[in-house]
Amino acid sequence: MNREGAEQFGALLQGPTPLLALAPMQEVTDGAFWTLVHRYGGADVYWTEYFRVHSTSTPEKKILDAIARNTTGRPVVAQVIGNFLDHDQPMPLLPAELTAA
Repeated sequence: MNREGAEQFGALLQGPTPLLALAPMQEVTDGAFWTLVHRYGGADVYWTEYFRVHSTSTPEKKILDAIARNTTGRPVVAQVIGNFLDHDQPMPLLPAELTAA
């Protein structure tokens, strides 16, 4: 999420009202789904499917596209899961333009 999204997400967590979140469902909860749900009120924050990563992987393009093309104006939390056997090698991360600075 970018800086604006991170600030918006932080404000939601600190707010006085309950947070409505849309949890991911593999192969269902994508950018098009977020847009459709948002037309009917949407969630306060959206979560991606898991990025399944290892030391030589790259993030899945369809999940990156959903984040980059998010039309809801609401924050998106990217979930990363994986196993890194070589702790000297950095974990593959999201492109800088999609992360909070």
